[in-house]
Amino acid sequence: MSQANLIRVARRDVRAQARRHSLSILLTEYRLALAPGEGFGPSGAGWARISLAVPDETLELGLERLAAALG
Repeated sequence: MSQANLIRVARRDVRAQARRHSLSILLTEYRLALAPGEGFGPSGAGWARISLAVPDETLELGLERLAAALG
């Protein structure tokens, strides 16, 4: 996965998708944990955060799961 794709996925505005998939559904159905952006200040509202502090293989698996969840 190229760095450009990673940045695009990590910064994708998830407001529309959040209406269809709550964070709990992502966790239970896709085994994917995201942090609500609101926890990082007012400008984080409507965004989700992912951790990049994992091995590359774990990050790639998580991004594949996120792509599947957002369809």
